Amino acid sequence: MTYPHPDVARVLASEFVPVRINVEDRPEVARQFSLLWSPALLTIDHRRFLLRQTAGYLPPAEMLAELLLAQGIFELRRARHANALAKFVQLVVLYPASAVAAEAVYWEGVAAYRVSKNKEDLWVVWRRLLRQYPNSLWAAKTTLLD
Repeated sequence: MTYPHPDVARVLASEFVPVRINVEDRPEVARQFSLLWSPALLTIDHRRFLLRQTAGYLPPAEMLAELLLAQGIFELRRARHANALAKFVQLVVLYPASAVAAEAVYWEGVAAYRVSKNKEDLWVVWRRLLRQYPNSLWAAKTTLLD
C-alpha cells in the first residue's frame, strides 16, 4: 500500500473536506458526476457545484497543482479575484512544469483583469502564457491577441 505525500495529506486535511467514495457501493454518485473511471478527483464547492474532475492517479506534485487550480477557480467563481490571482500565481511559481500550469496562467490573466478592470493586465499575462507555454491548448485559447 502506498501512502499519500505528506504535503498532499496536509493540504487536503487543512484546506479541503476530503471524502472517499467507493462508486461500486454508491453508483448514484458515479452517475451524478458522470464518472468514467476511478480513481477520480472531484473538487466540489459548498453548493455541490463541480469545479474540477480528474481521472486517474496523480503524482503528489500534480495533485498539489490540481488542488491549487481548483482553489483558484473556486475563488474566481466567488468573485474574490485577488484571492484567485494569488492561487494561480502560486501554482505557476511552485509547479511551472505541471500539467495544469498553462491553464493556471490563462486564469491568472482573467483574474488580473477582474482585479484591475484593465484589459492590458489580461494581455500582459496572456502574452506570457504564449511565451512560456506556446504549444498548450490554453495558449491557443488566447486568440483575442491576434
